[in-house]
Formats: sequence, structure tokens, C-alpha cells
Amino acid sequence: MSKPMPPLPCFSNLSLKTSKDLGLILLFPLFPHPTPRPEDSVSEIPLLPRDVLHVLSQQLAHCVAQIAREEAAEAGLSQALLHVKFFIIICRFLLSLQLKNTPEPCAPSRSQLETVTVYQNALQAITPASVEVLMLVLRRWCSPRNGDTQDPRLLQLTLKSLVGMIHILHASSPGQRKVEIRTILDSYFKVLNADQPMASLEGSPAARWEEGMIALRVNMLDAIPEMLNCGDRPVLQAMFLSNNCFEHIIRLIQNSKVRSPALSGRRQPGRDLADVLTSIMSNSPSAKEVFKERIGYSHLYEVLRCQSQPTARLLEELLNMAVEGDHSAFPVRRIRNEQPLLMLVAWLPELTSRDLQVFLSDWLKRVCDASLPSRVTCVKAGMVSCLLDALGTEQQLDRKCSENLIYLLQVLGSLSIRPGELRQLIRLLWTEPGKGPHPYTTLVIRALSGMARKDRAERALQYFDLAPSMAGIMVPAIQKWPGSGFAFHAWVCLNEEPEDVPDLPTRLKRKQLYSFFTASGTGFEAFFTADGMLVVAVCTKKEYMTVALREFTFNDSAWHCIDIVHVPGRRPFGQNLVNIYTDGELRQVAQLRFPSLNESFTSCCIGSAGHRTTTTSTVYPSPSHSPEPAFPSHPSLSRSQSFPASLATHSWTAGAAQPPGEGLVSTTVAGSQDTEWGTPTSLEGHLGSVSIFCEALQQTQVKALFSSGRFWISKGESPPSVPLLTSPGAKAASQKTHPGRRRSRVQALSPAFPWQVQPMMAQFEIDTFAKSHDHMSNFWNSCYDALMSSSLRREREKEESRRKFQELILEPVMKRSKYEHIRHVNVLKQINNHHHVVLKQWKALRRLLTAQRSAWADRNPPEIRWKLSSAETYSRMRLKLVPNYNFDRHAEASALRDNLGADHSHNPAEPLPLAVAKEAKVSELEDDQLAEEDLEAEPKEQSQREKLVISEDCELITIVAVIQGRLEVTTQHVYFYDCSSEKEETEEGIGYDFKRPLSQLREVHLRRYNLRRSALEFFFIDQANYFLNFKKKVRNKVYSCILGLRPPNQIYFGSRSPQELLKASGLTQKWVYREISNFEYLMQLNTIAGRTYNDLSQYPVFPWIVQDYVSETLDLSDPDVFRDLSKPIGVANERHAKDVKEKYESFEDPTGMIDKFHYGTHYSNAAGVMHYMIRTEPFTTLHIQLQSGRFDCSDRQFHSVPAAWQARMENPVDVKELIPEFFYFTDFLENQNGFDLGCLQMSNDQVNDVVLPKWAGSPEDFVHKHRKALESEHVSAHLHEWIDLIFGYKQRGPAAVEALNVFYYCTYEGAVDLDAIADETQRKALEGIISNFGQTPCQLLKEPHPVRLSAENAARRLSRLDTYSPNVFENLDQLKSFFVEGISDGVPLVQAVVPKNQAHSFITQGSPDVLVTVSANGLLGTHGWLPYDKNISNYFSFTKDPTVSNAKAQRFLSGPFAPGVEVSAKTLTVSPDGKLLFSGGHWDNSLRVTSLSKGKVVGHITRHIDVVTCLALDLCGIYLISGSRDTTCMVWQVLQQGGFSSSLAPKPVQVLYGHDAEVTCVAISTELDMAVSGSKDGTIIVHTIRRGQFMKSIKPPCESSLPATVSNLAVGLEGQIIVQTTDKFALHLYSVNGKHLSSVPLEEQVTALCVTEEFVVLGTMQCSLQILGLQSLQAAVLPMPMKVPVHSVSVTKEKSHILVGLEDGKLIVVGAGQPSEVRTGQFHRRLWRSTRRISQVSSGETEYNPPESK
Repeated sequence: MSKPMPPLPCFSNLSLKTSKDLGLILLFPLFPHPTPRPEDSVSEIPLLPRDVLHVLSQQLAHCVAQIAREEAAEAGLSQALLHVKFFIIICRFLLSLQLKNTPEPCAPSRSQLETVTVYQNALQAITPASVEVLMLVLRRWCSPRNGDTQDPRLLQLTLKSLVGMIHILHASSPGQRKVEIRTILDSYFKVLNADQPMASLEGSPAARWEEGMIALRVNMLDAIPEMLNCGDRPVLQAMFLSNNCFEHIIRLIQNSKVRSPALSGRRQPGRDLADVLTSIMSNSPSAKEVFKERIGYSHLYEVLRCQSQPTARLLEELLNMAVEGDHSAFPVRRIRNEQPLLMLVAWLPELTSRDLQVFLSDWLKRVCDASLPSRVTCVKAGMVSCLLDALGTEQQLDRKCSENLIYLLQVLGSLSIRPGELRQLIRLLWTEPGKGPHPYTTLVIRALSGMARKDRAERALQYFDLAPSMAGIMVPAIQKWPGSGFAFHAWVCLNEEPEDVPDLPTRLKRKQLYSFFTASGTGFEAFFTADGMLVVAVCTKKEYMTVALREFTFNDSAWHCIDIVHVPGRRPFGQNLVNIYTDGELRQVAQLRFPSLNESFTSCCIGSAGHRTTTTSTVYPSPSHSPEPAFPSHPSLSRSQSFPASLATHSWTAGAAQPPGEGLVSTTVAGSQDTEWGTPTSLEGHLGSVSIFCEALQQTQVKALFSSGRFWISKGESPPSVPLLTSPGAKAASQKTHPGRRRSRVQALSPAFPWQVQPMMAQFEIDTFAKSHDHMSNFWNSCYDALMSSSLRREREKEESRRKFQELILEPVMKRSKYEHIRHVNVLKQINNHHHVVLKQWKALRRLLTAQRSAWADRNPPEIRWKLSSAETYSRMRLKLVPNYNFDRHAEASALRDNLGADHSHNPAEPLPLAVAKEAKVSELEDDQLAEEDLEAEPKEQSQREKLVISEDCELITIVAVIQGRLEVTTQHVYFYDCSSEKEETEEGIGYDFKRPLSQLREVHLRRYNLRRSALEFFFIDQANYFLNFKKKVRNKVYSCILGLRPPNQIYFGSRSPQELLKASGLTQKWVYREISNFEYLMQLNTIAGRTYNDLSQYPVFPWIVQDYVSETLDLSDPDVFRDLSKPIGVANERHAKDVKEKYESFEDPTGMIDKFHYGTHYSNAAGVMHYMIRTEPFTTLHIQLQSGRFDCSDRQFHSVPAAWQARMENPVDVKELIPEFFYFTDFLENQNGFDLGCLQMSNDQVNDVVLPKWAGSPEDFVHKHRKALESEHVSAHLHEWIDLIFGYKQRGPAAVEALNVFYYCTYEGAVDLDAIADETQRKALEGIISNFGQTPCQLLKEPHPVRLSAENAARRLSRLDTYSPNVFENLDQLKSFFVEGISDGVPLVQAVVPKNQAHSFITQGSPDVLVTVSANGLLGTHGWLPYDKNISNYFSFTKDPTVSNAKAQRFLSGPFAPGVEVSAKTLTVSPDGKLLFSGGHWDNSLRVTSLSKGKVVGHITRHIDVVTCLALDLCGIYLISGSRDTTCMVWQVLQQGGFSSSLAPKPVQVLYGHDAEVTCVAISTELDMAVSGSKDGTIIVHTIRRGQFMKSIKPPCESSLPATVSNLAVGLEGQIIVQTTDKFALHLYSVNGKHLSSVPLEEQVTALCVTEEFVVLGTMQCSLQILGLQSLQAAVLPMPMKVPVHSVSVTKEKSHILVGLEDGKLIVVGAGQPSEVRTGQFHRRLWRSTRRISQVSSGETEYNPPESK
């Protein structure tokens, strides 16, 4: 090696004239021997003397000064170029040495010393002046002077010098540097972004400097990846980020203005930009985040798009950016940056070149579908939504491009798709009417089928993503292991190891499956190696023992079931085994030690690298006694290969036939496992369900675990071809052996010896022909004799044959032909009917998809017309309207209206009485009840299996049709099959078929139909009812069978007549004591008396109440306002009484058949019902049918309430009473369907909506006041008189004659026996006449009806009862609040409710009910509750659950709950019988069912794909509705067992769609068949429960432009929808049919909401309890202050108290009355587990009196 040269003092005075002189000085000390190219000879480079470096620095400074002066710029630049070569020589040599491998540590070699020398020379040469020279070279390069050509080599040398500088400085310490890298980068980016580098000074042509500038920028951009290509890349990347490299690069592209056609051949700037960005962000998550925050990919997209149409090379660079490498490599690299892919998808529709579209879409399909991690990355990034947006522009996409995108959509959608994305995908199929099918129809349907198909490998719907390095599950410490064994069960999916990062050093690592270690380091462990091999380990204090499953690799991106079972020895020195199962099959058995279980497991991790073992620095050699045999790694097939994924090596069917192997145990010293197996990391994959058992599992149990799957694994069935393809050897063997077997069988049947044939022809002819002549002669002779002697016999046989042919063949053929013809006609009819049914189903599906909130929602939807639904409330109100899909405006019926004779409309002639055949009249009336022989003696035994009990033909009677069908009653259900030829679409589907659980049957009533006692009416607990007509004797048989089955919820048993039924029900006594309302009592009387909504001739009848319809106000305290209820409506006007009486007395029938009567018409008939309901379908259509296809004249129609009453007053013939709709239904008063009802003749006014009295401002106001009139004190005191007329003793007999209340005899029950009429035509005609004429209800009472108590007397009576507490809503002026402590001190009480249907046996009558409380921490409490206290008037009894305060006995909801979800009243609901608690909000998206008595989970259902946010139960406990963040709602059936709620059905009854954002609140009303949901998108959607049909969408008014979140939602008993939104905390009221009734803004934020019949109870965040009127939403009483925010509000079932849960854990009980009232002397009482005197109770210790809120 050369020695350093001595110092040269003469250099300080050296004067250099030319650059050649400087070059000689530079090269002299470096290269003592002449060489042809000095820069290539770098074998010996000495350390430069300090003086030489000093001279070089002075000369560089002199060059900079010269360049600054224009006249010497050229000379200075020429000298500086020599410095450039100098730096290249040094840096090139240094870089070449860095590429060599580091030798073994030994004595310093010559090459090492040379490296040090060159490195020190380079550091000494890198000065600010040298950097400035290089930057000047770059600035001057693009505009040379004097027409010199640009030398690209100079530019390349300069950039290489800068790259070398950055690498040398990056490898040095900060103290050695004279220039910082940041300074160089700052100057570099300034040059890069210079607009016209020195062009204005030089005056060079624009085209020339522009071309040079582009070349300069391209080369400078290409140099940036070379700068980053060094050892410590992340640090250098951070320096680039700190220098705002992204801003500089983006600014460069933005300022690029290349528009000259001559430069079109240059590279596109965006291509270099993508390459540079890829190098800066490669393998750096922080760099990606910085780019996303500072620049954003949307901005990058806009910048690139504004340049020009991209080239294929630019698109490839963006693909390279996504995979951070070569996208065309095989196998395809994993996606590292998904944002460029989203940008490319968005760019696709804007590509004008169809070839580029196909090219890009094909590569997108390859890259995104390359592996499972890539697909997961795309799904998480929102690729599905981007693909759908791109596909929405189908006119701009090539056909092949669309196919690629839809295929990619199918692949990603099979993994995961959001509800909004699915809706958007379905919308791709929608086209405008008349434009034919969408071009994507076939592709999208195929994609949807592919997503739903289950022939894929095992896949998970929810799982733990443990791919990040710090991911994992930490299990709390286990103080004492509860069992003697250890078993681990889990579903695992390991990602394939990345092969696309070759620069990263390979290292050993243990991908942890689980680790359970004690404090001393002993325990269990299992992990996967880098190549996917499973290793099971046990660590003792001295040894670390492992068993590897070598023949099975898991890193194939498929789900596998892994079971590891450690079996301890049964004896002290018995063998300890480990059994390893994969996919349910035992793979390996090994003798592995079992660690001691006496210590506590302090470090318990699953899929986490939490337990780090200590490893010494000494490398232990592999033990000789347990060598580690080498084994080849098994490559796993990926989806990019042609082999199907379902047949890959991970399929468990392949290994099922292999017996388990004997595993080798490898033993090392404890603590060396990190060295042997690598450092522990996270699982780096996906983990499904995990189970840990404290006992060893048997093989059958493992198989059961595998086959049963788990809650959130969607198991796909293996294709049937898999078992054959996985055993090709067996298949080939079978094909080879079968032919051989066939050949051997043929050979065995061959004869052993050949035949020897020697004919003897002569002898044969003699013997044969001689004998044949004799035989022939004898034969013909006998034939002749037989023919002649049997001619007669043949004739006789011929005749017999003809007869038998006719009997046995011809007649059966004719019969069969006729039968087949009939059958053929029936089959054609069935096919036709089926075709119509399918067509209606398709129409229903189309309506569903084109509904307002559906995927194919019409932009201009048609106006929806409505008809009355058959759904009823518990008060038997039919309030709901449903869409009328077969709406008819009845224009023809309006045109045919006959207004002639309208002049007589006010004085019509009385119709002729009915003429009934003599044999049909019945002289004696008998009660409608079953005889003893019709009743079954004993109830039938119930069995688990469903068995048919009875099956009979019948008719289903509805108001619109009579449907022929068949009823079948089994031990579990009641079925009706619609046998009509053409089935209509109904609310429950196509046709009138129904299936009802027998357990839900509440009542069965004997009914009459057309005056014949042949019908039954079924009532179910969800208020559904069906009216079935049988043959007369069949009805009793069916009724008897149903009674024999003893339905658990049936109220009335036995063969009671209506009279006995009324007595047994106790309804009269309840009404007298004011326990039920007047409306409820009248409706129940109608029901018991046989009145039904299903038969218009027996429609429920209600009285006219008010007679003042002209006053401005309605004064209910004035008796003159009301009608006289003691008189029939026909003589309500006293002037008519005399005429009616004279008519009765003067009537005589010559035949003697017709009894005397006062009225020839009836107060309730089909025509009268249609008269009132003419504006509401289906009554409009029925009215037109009754009027022979036309509307009745307008003057006779119901057009005015005052006019209708006036007609009663003026015409004694018109005796129509009212119908129930006058007291609850507002819509029948409005002409919502817009029918043309004509004009009145007198005034020529158009008949439209019903004219209301002056005291009614709207239909709602009229119905509300009319209902109040019905419940008024005056009506309550006289209603019994009207009941006597219609249902009581004045209905028949002398009392009826005296009361002028006798109607035509044919209307009375049992007066006519139609079966006695022999002529069927006459009987049918009479049935039709009777059905329209009307029928009198059954007589329920034969003695005067009792009078109702006054309100004052009823209250006085109740106050004397020990078990009574006043109704809190009837005593709002006497409210007091009391608190209960100790339930959940300091923890918010989020639920406090008394279930409304708690069952009590005869023995437990009077025992406390259950009051359920739930705290925010999940603490459950079941307390005792009575709404009264026998010692203190108007109080309550509360017994606290002792488990609440006992830490060991406390019961909690199973968790954990999802992040961002708090336990609240919205996510909790209690079954009406108090047995179950349903909860949502759980982390695994599940809906859980908890038994309140045991505190254990009895149901765990996962159907939603996101967190369940809200729950609600119906009143009868049949259905539960759940809302979720996935924007869907699901309706679940609550299963019953033994009459009690037991769990939920595993599958939802309906899945309801339509929301665009998270569902925040839900409500359900089973009786009205409506499910209501509110969402963050500001909408309320109403669906049906039974069919899941969309009904309507409601958007509450909002002042803000943004949608107001629906925070709270409730449905009233009459279907009112109460909504609270975030917009000014407004409260909105809607009718059951979606009509907006009122809105009020609230000053406080509502946190809890509860609805009763007439009031709304609110709890607020501002610490108050508010009670509002339901009709007006106005405050009914001043707000009650609470000390802290309210979290829950509920009303007890007796409406005696309001339960309020507060944030501090207190339970507030709000009651009415004076709690301090003591009945007799002093009492002791037990309250909250303490005994206090009355004086103590009333002294304020328990009364809740918080200060007034400010």
C-alpha cells in the first residue's frame, strides 16, 4: 500500500491557469502510475494530504466566485467539472466496496484499509463549496452557451456525485459532516422546481431550454430512488419527508407545461412521479400516512388527470406503487398500498382508449385477486364501492373491462359487502321502463350468485385480525387451573409469507398461537414457523420440548380447525401425551411432558407475542440425541394458479385417510427457544372462535367441535368431487382391476372340450319324414272333427268375449279417458293458477325493489292508494291502511250514477219485509251451545311430534269474499289451505292460506253465518282473527277437538253460550267499577254477541252519542248535548214514537207467519256499513257491487255528519246506528283516494270529505272529542240503557214491545232455519237477502243491566282496597317521588322495568312481581315489587335483590361490548313474562338471550354483520326486532316452552332494509303488523312483520340541511308513532298511517322515552322527568326535577308508578297520592331490607326532593 505523501507547502502559492493544471494536481497524488482512465483505477487510493484538500477547497471557492461573475462563468464551470470527476472516483470505489460481503473478523486487510482511506477522503471532499458547484452544474446544464450541445454524460456524472455524497453522509456520524443531508436535499429540490433555470440570462431559445429542462427533471427524478437505495433506508426516508419532498414533487408535476408536439416522445412526468413516490413510501407506513395527510391521493389523482391521457407505462407505475415492486412478478406481490388501486379504478371510465381500459382492468383483477390478504386489503379500503361507482358509467366502459370489474366485484363481495354496496349493486340492474334489460344483467346476477354460493372453502364472517405485529388477545391471569388437562380449540387462517421483499433479511420467528406461562417460565405454548409448520411446545424449568407437525402446512390463506390436547398420565409415572388434530382428524400423537398445574398462569396470551423468553447470547448447538431432520417445505397453491382453490392441499378430505404419525420430541435448554425457533411474534393471520378446556378432549368431541362449526363461521360444503380427486391412486387402481375381473369371468364360462358333429343324413330322413306323414294325417283329422263339433260353442264363446271386452276393457278405458280429461283440465287450471300466482309474486318482488327506500326506487314514484287493513289493536280497532295495488278509481261507476229520485232521498219508502218459506220459521229459540255428547271427555295428550287431529272443508269469511278451503288442526298448529281457483294477493301473501301456532290461540267463539249456527271465529294473542263457516254438525266437531287440545293461552273453555260467556268473563263488573272504558266494554259486548268485522251483516254496532252538531263548541257537561240512550234511534225524535207504535199495532199478516214489528229496516246491516265507509276501500268496491255497478246518488251518500243526524231525526225509517270507526278512525272521513262522489242536487256542492260539525276542526279533532263524549260522565250513567235495547232484556219480548224496539223477526237469532228450505235456489237467494238486510246480535242479558258507578264513587271504593294504588296519570296534581338506594351506587341505572305479563298461579296470587334492573356495568337485579303497601295508603313495596350487593353472587351481562356502544335501555329489553333479558351491543355483533333467574346466557345468535344498536319487543312477547349499524333490522320470533319465553329462533323471520346509515332506534307492534325503525339518516321506515313489505318512509321536518338523527322512537297502543330527533331535540307525532299530527321543540335532550294510552313520559339529560299529552304533545304537568341525568323511564303495568333510573344508580319511584296516610295506628314496615316507623318514612329520608334545576 502506498504511503501518504509528504506535505506540499508550495501548493499554497500555486497559481492554476487552466483546468488541465488542476486535473494534473488532482491526479498526481492519487495515481502515481500512468493509467489510460484515471477514474477507473481505484486499486490504490492514499489518504490525501491536508494541504491538498485545503487547496481543493480554495479552488472550489474560486470557481464559485468566477461562476457568479458572468464574464468568468465559463472558466469557473470548466474547472468545477474536474471536481465532479474527482467525487465520482471516490464515491464509485466506496460504493463498490459496500457491495462486498463483510469478511470474518481477523486482522485488518488491505481492502479494509483502502475502504477507510476512500471513506475519509470522501468526507473531506464533501464541503458546502463542492455541493454548490454540483448544483450550479445542474442549473446551467439545460441552457449551454454558444450553441454547444448538451452532454448527457455530464448530467449523469453530476447526479451520481450527489447520490454518492448522500450515501457517504448518511453513513457518517453528525460530527464528521461538513454538510447536512437536509441542506443538499433542499438545494436539490429547489433546482428540480426551478421554472426557467438561467434561461432568461442566457437568452437561449425557449424550445431548447424547455427540452433541456425536461431532460434535467427526468434525470433528477430518476436519481431520487438511487439516493434511497441504501442500508438504513427508513432514516433517509424520514429526511426526505422532513424536506417536504412530496410537496416539491407534486408541485413539479403541477408546473409541468409540456405541450409541444415535438416533445411528445418524451416520458410522461407522471410516470417518474409514481416511481419516485413508490421509492419514498416503500415499506414505510409513516411515509404513506404523511402523504395522505399532506397531499392526499385525491389531489394526486387530480394532478395526474389534468396532465393528459395516461400511458400504459404510467398505469404500470401506479400498479407498482400499489405492490411496492414489480406488479408483473410471479407470484403476484401482495398489495402494500391500496390507494393507487382505488385511484386507478376511479380513472378507468375516463380512459378514452378501450385497449387501456381492458389492460388496466385485467391487471387490477390479477393484483387484487392474487391472495387473501390482498382481497382483505381491498375490501377494507372500500374497493367495492369504487368498483360500483365505475360500473355506474357503463356507457364509457368496454365490455371486457366491465366483465373484469364485475368479476373482481364478485371476488371481493364474496369476502365482505356492506348493505349500501349491495343495494348499489342491485341498482345496476335497473333500467328505465321500456328500455330492455341492462347490459350488466347477466354478469351481475352471476356475481350475486357467486357471492351467495357456499361451495367455497371454509370462510369467516367475523374474526380477529392478528396480522399486525402488536396484535393479540391477552387473557387474565388464571390463579388456579380448574381441571387436570389442557385442550385448545381454534379456527385459524394464516396468510402466505410475503415473497416480494427480497431486501429484508430473513430471520427466525415464532408466530404465536397461544402461550400460557407461569411466573417461573413453565407452561404451554404453540406457534407456527415462518413456513407454516405447527409446533406444540411445553416449557419446564430446565427444558423446552417441542413437537412439530411437519406434513401439514397452514400458511395457505385457508381456514383450519386446530385442536391441541395435552393428556396427562393417569398414574404417577404414566405417559403424558399430546394429540394434535387438524380439521377434525388426528394428525400426530407424541409423548410430551405435562407441566405442573400448581402455579398460577400469570402470562396468558392468544395470538400475541406478549410472553418474551429470555435467551442468552450463547448459541447452543443442536442436541445429538434429538437431531432435527431436514424436511422439504411444501409449497401451497394460491388462487393465482390454475388449480382450483377448493381442491388445494389445505382441504381436510385429503388427509382424512392418513393415520396419525408418531411425533418426534425435540428438547433444548429452557431459555434458548428464541435462538432455536426465533423470536415470538403475533399470529400474523386471522383467528376465529377460540375455546380453552381444562380437561382433555376425546376424538369424538373434537370431531363434534369441527362439524358443528361456530357462531361466526359460514361453513361451505365441499364439492362432491373432492374425495375422488384427492385419492387419484385408488381411482386408477380401480380402473385397472375392473377389466381384468370381467375377462376372467368370461374365460371361466367357456367349454373345456369342443363339440364333435358327425351327421347321419340318410337315417335321419327316413326316421323323420316317415313318421311325420302319419302325424300330419292324424292331426288334420282331429282338427276337422273338433271344428265341426264346436261351432256352437265358438259362437257362445264369441258372445262371452264381446261382453267381457266391453266390461273389462272398453268401459274402464272410457272411464279412465273421462277421468284423465278432467284431470288434464284440472292440471291446466292449476298450471294457469300457478302462473298467475308466480306472476303476482314477481310483481310483489318488483314493488319491493322499486319501493321508496329500495335499490330500484323510482325517481317519479306513482301515487300510492290505500285500503283498510284487517289488523286490529288490543281494543279491536282497525286503524291501519295498507297499499292498494289493485286500485280502481271507479270512473265508470261514477259515470253510471243515477241521481234521479234524489228528491225522495229524505223520505224513502220503507222496504217490503222478507218473505220466508213457512218451513223455515222456527217457533222456539234455543241457546247456541254444544251438547254434552259433542264434547270430548278428556283432553288429548300432547306429544313432541306434530299429529293431525281433524281436517274439514270450510269457508273463510272476509268482508270482501268467501274463500273455499280446508281447515286442518294438529297438535301444534292450525292450518287453513286456500282452495280457490284464483288466489288473490292479501296482506299475508298470495292467497288466504295461514298457519298459526296452537299455543297462540286465545279464544274460539261459536258464531252464526246467514242466521245459521255453523261458524267459528278464532282469536289469537297477536289480535289476528279468522271467521270460518262449516257445515252445521261439523262446526261442533271442530270446536270440540280444539277444546280437547287445551291450548295454553286459551281464556275460555267449555261449551258456554254467549250469555254464560259474558257472566264468566266478569266484564260487566269491571265496567261498573270503571276498570275498563265504555269503548272497550261495548266492543267486548259486540264480540261476545257475535258481531265481527269479518261479516258485514254482523258488523259491530255503536250508538249515536251526541245530538248537537251545530254549536261552535262541544260542552260535555251539558246533558242536552247528548242523545237519549234509553230510546231506539228510530224514536230518538219523540214525534215518531206515535207513528211507530200505531204501525206495530195495526200490522196483521194474513198468513200468520210474520210477527209484528216496529221497523222494517235494521240499525246495523251491510248497506249501512258501506254507507259510512264509502270513501275507504274495500268498502267502496262493495258499495258499487251492491248498487249494481254504480255509485248511489250523491244525496243519499254519507257526506255530512250533521246531515246524517238530521236524517235520523226526520225519517223514522232510517234507523242506522253508528259503527266503531266513529270513535277511533279518522281516515274514513276523508276522500284520500279521490273518488268522484258526485254533487248534491240542492246546493250543487261537490261531495268529497265528510262535512264535520262546527265544533270539530279536523277529522282527528272530531274523533278525539267524539271519543271523549263516549267516555263522559253522562254517557257512562246512561249507556246501560242502550245496552238493554241492543244486547239486553229489551231486545225481545214484552219489554222490547214497550220500548218500541221490535224489528222484523227474520233478523233475530234462531228465528229462521235455512236448512229446512229444500229448494237450493230459493235458499241461496234468501241467504243473500239476509246478508244485506242485517242481523240482531245475540241476547246477552235477560234482566236489566247494572248502572255504572260514578267516578267519585269508584275512586272512593278503590281507596278502601288494600291492594290498590291510584293511577298516576289520573292524579297528575299529586305526584311524589321516592328513591331506592343500593342497587348500583355510582353506576348509571340504564334499565328498570316491571314486566307486564308475569304469570301467577293460584297459590302465588298476591306475591310480588319481578322488577328487573340493569346497570351500565351489566349488573343484573331481579327485585320484588308490589304496587301497593297494605300498611301505608297509596304506596308500594320493594324488596331488593340480595345478589346485587353480594360481590360473589352478583350476576352480570356477558361481554364485552363493542367500542363506542354503551349499555343502555335501547340495547336491552325484557320479555313480558320476566323470564328473559335480550341484549345487543356486543363486540361480536351477536344478539344474546340471558335467563334472569340463572343469570346465564341461553341464546347467542349472530346474524347482523355489524353491532346491534337497538332492540324492542312487542306487547305480547311474540316478536323481537333488532337494529344494527349494518343499516338493517331483523324480526325474530320468541320461542315458547311450557307457556313461558325460552329463547329466540335461530333465524330471523324478516330482514328489513331501506336505511342508509346506522339504525338508532326500533319499535314493533305485532297486532298492527308494523315494524318501525329510525336511523342516523333522518328517516323512519315502516315495514310489515309477516311479509317484510315496505309500507312508508317518514322524514321528520328539520330546519338544518343535514339530516337530523332519529334518537328515540315509540309506537302507541293505537299505532301512533312518536319520534324524537336531534334537530332542536324536537318531538314529532304521526298517526298509524304516517300522517304528521304535531311537532314541538324541546329545551332538553331526551335520554329515555315511554308511551302510554294518553301520555308521553320523557327523561332528559338535563335532569328532569316530563309528562306530555299524547294528543297535543303539550306538558300535562310541570317537569319533575331530578338531581342527575335520567337514563331510563318505564311505567308499571297498573300505571300506578313511574320507574326512573338515574346516572348515580338510584331508582326513583314516582307515585300519586299521600304516602303518609296511615289506616290504623302505627305500623312497622320493611323497606330496602330495614324496618322503619311511619314517622321515619314520611320524614324525608326516602322521599326524593332534589333542588330545582337551574
